[in-house]
Amino acid sequence: MKPFRYSFSAFCRLAVLLMVLVSVSSAAALSFPARGVVNHASVNLRRGPRSGAERIGKLSLGDRVTVTGTEEDGNGAAWYAVSCSGGSGYILAEYLSVADEERIQAASASGEAVMMNASVTAVCKDYHGLGKTWSRLFEVNGLLLPEKGLTVTLAPDVPFTLFSGLKSKSAKAQASGTLGTVYTPVAEEIVHGFSVGQTLTAVNKNGKEAVWTVTFTFVPVGAVSLP
Repeated sequence: MKPFRYSFSAFCRLAVLLMVLVSVSSAAALSFPARGVVNHASVNLRRGPRSGAERIGKLSLGDRVTVTGTEEDGNGAAWYAVSCSGGSGYILAEYLSVADEERIQAASASGEAVMMNASVTAVCKDYHGLGKTWSRLFEVNGLLLPEKGLTVTLAPDVPFTLFSGLKSKSAKAQASGTLGTVYTPVAEEIVHGFSVGQTLTAVNKNGKEAVWTVTFTFVPVGAVSLP
């Protein structure tokens, strides 16, 4: 899981859903070492935690690294210290999905843990001139959630994190937004499956907004769909 430091969004909009959905900085539960997966097409591995540091390698979408810590540069951007087959260095934090190992282990250790298929949909009804092509990033407990879905372990009364990041690819009207939340499922949800919604507002530098509805769905492995 990553701290809320995406350079394509200068802010986060946090929501509270029915008293059990609480928005927090996801850095709070992050521990190292942790698993990391590159979530961008091409990422520089640098010798130091700053954009001007020497480039010592390149990583591609889906490449895996071990994350050993986090640092902030002089501009307030967060960087991860990592080790991988290409050596050790730093990656700009927005380009890496980092597993929240403590929350993952807490769910796995529960006597009521269930393997669940996670999927996500994101819908924008009015782009307000910000373009229809967007890059999308979704995570569950810091694990990159691809469009094909992901299998995760969840347990009743054990909170887990959700993260969404959306960025317009329009060269003329770039807009972006991020949102992170924590959700605590109850026993019935774990048994039968459930959905969690987010409302994410992406904004450009001129204040133009596009509102996205993001829905994370969790279905027990072996079940066809939500009842």
